[in-house]
Amino acid sequence: MAGAESSGLPAASPTLLAGAAWVLCPAPGAGTYAFRWLTGLLVEVFGARVVPMSASTHDSAAALASHVPHLLAGALAGAAQRAPLRDAVLALAAGSFSDGTRVAGTPAERTANMLLGNRERVLHELAGVTAFLDGLGAALRAGDAAALTARYAEAAAARSALRGRRFTERDREFPAGGDHTDEVTWLRGLGDAGGHLTGCRVDSDAVSYTAWTLAAD
Repeated sequence: MAGAESSGLPAASPTLLAGAAWVLCPAPGAGTYAFRWLTGLLVEVFGARVVPMSASTHDSAAALASHVPHLLAGALAGAAQRAPLRDAVLALAAGSFSDGTRVAGTPAERTANMLLGNRERVLHELAGVTAFLDGLGAALRAGDAAALTARYAEAAAARSALRGRRFTERDREFPAGGDHTDEVTWLRGLGDAGGHLTGCRVDSDAVSYTAWTLAAD
């Protein structure tokens, strides 16, 4: 989960993937061995935060964390482009407009392919965003300051949680062999709860993970 709105060799950055979240999808059986190997490799090479998830959970989480923001950025920038006072709008545009439309600068074909590749989940999560936006609009039309304040306080809580997340380190060990069902269940639960891995060590008898879980408030 990393990227920039620009593309091509001039936009390359040697630190783009440093510390980024990498989603891997563990599965019982032979797939667990590949998961372990890739986890160790990504941590060693990129300093990655490996987030284990099922494929369906990834699609839902990525839809709201990454794909819907591209739709919102495109909508805001596109509305400005069509506005009769476009140049005046752009003259007044400051941080909120610039930050909110940054990914609208992503190559259009790449964005379209990304959205179409996860279409069902993007549309599902977009419905939730639209419902929240409709609530804001309804409160604004009604002149309901209390409702507007409450919704923005709710939104601010998510923003605060994003910036203020604290983690607790813990180690977890599993048998190296077997069907890996317990291991995969724990890994997926870790990712679903917002945790990640920064280490995976395998020997002949056991596999040990270094995990980070969200600290209790």
